[in-house]
Parts: sequence; structure tokens; C-alpha cells
Amino acid sequence: MPGKIIMGGFSIGNIEDVPKRVIDAIDYSDIVAVEWKHAFDYYFDQINKKPKNIIEYNGITTNYVETTKFLVEEAKNGKTILCLVDGGMPQISDPG
Repeated sequence: MPGKIIMGGFSIGNIEDVPKRVIDAIDYSDIVAVEWKHAFDYYFDQINKKPKNIIEYNGITTNYVETTKFLVEEAKNGKTILCLVDGGMPQISDPG
């Protein structure tokens, strides 16, 4: 059975504004793909969460194409993938 890919954004500024659904998804996701691991290590500490498996994707330290292929394959193989960014939702629409 195929898995799924969930897109989630962390709040700009106040960690308490992160949606509960995003925080809950951290617990049941097989892979949490984050834009910047060092930033999310801090965020996860703030909300007392320890994701099972964290990978970084940002186009600088990783290859977007290869990472995206990997995440899609993992979802096809039944895994739940949570893709997180900080500073809103630039992975959907970045006005910059």
C-alpha cells in the first residue's frame, strides 16, 4: 500500500503557532525531511519531539532531484514522509 507525503510549515517567529497537526505528524512519520537540520534540531527540542529519521533537503547541502526521488520512492513503498520548512511554506510557493 502506498504511503503519503505531508507538507508542513513551521511558524515564523513563535514556536507556539506551529499547527498541532504538524506537530502530531512528527510522531507517526517514518521520515521527516527538513530544510535545515540545525534549525530543526532546535525546533524539535523546543516542542520535545524526536523524529525517527531526519534527512535534510535544501539544494545546497543536498541534491533536490535525488532527494525528491528518494522521498517519492519511500512513499511508494508505504512510508509516511513529513516535509517541513521553517519561515512559512516556501516549498509550495516562494514569493522571493
